[in-house]
Amino acid sequence: MTRRGLVAAVFVLVGLTGVASAKLLFCPDGRFEIAGDGTGLAGVVLRLGDGGMVELEGRCAPAAARGRWVTNGWHGRFAVRFDVCEAVAGVRARLEDDCDALRGVVRTRAGGRTTFRATRIAVCGDAVVSSGEDCDDANTGIGDCCDACRAEPGCYIPCERTADCAPQAVCERYDDRCRATTGTCKPRYRDQCPDGGHFAVCGCDGNAYATECAAWEAGVTVQGGDGLNFPVGKRCRCRPDVGLRCRNGRFCETPFDCTGIVRPQIGGICTDTPTACASGLGPFVCGCDGRTYENDCERKQARVQVQCVCFDGAPGVGVPCGIRRVRPFGCDCSGNVDALTAGPAATRPE
Repeated sequence: MTRRGLVAAVFVLVGLTGVASAKLLFCPDGRFEIAGDGTGLAGVVLRLGDGGMVELEGRCAPAAARGRWVTNGWHGRFAVRFDVCEAVAGVRARLEDDCDALRGVVRTRAGGRTTFRATRIAVCGDAVVSSGEDCDDANTGIGDCCDACRAEPGCYIPCERTADCAPQAVCERYDDRCRATTGTCKPRYRDQCPDGGHFAVCGCDGNAYATECAAWEAGVTVQGGDGLNFPVGKRCRCRPDVGLRCRNGRFCETPFDCTGIVRPQIGGICTDTPTACASGLGPFVCGCDGRTYENDCERKQARVQVQCVCFDGAPGVGVPCGIRRVRPFGCDCSGNVDALTAGPAATRPE
């Protein structure tokens, strides 16, 4: 991969403070200034160059590094041995996830070993947001939210909805726990939210939206994490245990047993809570509170998780359920476990 291709593949996320906060797959070449006097190299620049070459400028001539992916860009750990260098025998180092610094060990000719840290020397256009830069998109064009490593008006600022941002930006709002009250204006990427043919998303208001952009235009944060981003029909998933609760009075119907153990990757589905229920419609339902309800509508109205649906002929309201957690999830609406043999086993609703 060429340097241009590498830079094009690098994505940098800019937080509200304007400082990069991202884990990059590959780090671009660059110059890093060594800090600390213990190495005897304080202020010396370690240069990572094309083709996996490493140089201590003014001290050690370029030498080929060994490590992962150094031919396609810098990633993780690398090591280099300097055959032509007066004091330094070699260096082992690891790039930090944001590509803005590296840490390592210097080996001297005398057999000593000293740890060091080096910080990237900021260069506008290297696709890494360094200290003093608002952004770095590796180009000099304007109208893409970043001009000469400075954010254009209406970009990389807090926002409630997309209308608060520049025309070329959207108000990105993601939050695994649905606690965020604002988002950040970030440049749109190509085909981010096309009309039609895009997957729907769950908003933190409990509603489904045709696209993430539609949610952001409405000022709604998009649920993220644990597969909860995708709605089921017009209903959205919920996880009360981590703060993903239903909004607008909806009830989180969760597919777990009465032990209260949530299946994290599944979560629940936000359902409307009935305002009124007709009596006598049946079948009787056992709730996880140990009560028997005349029908499932009354159970939802009480905002209680379902244990099972009872078989025909079960007694009425107010009689305790016999809680059973073995398949086929039968329950005893009379409170007598032996009564399960008196009729067909119930099936648990999905």
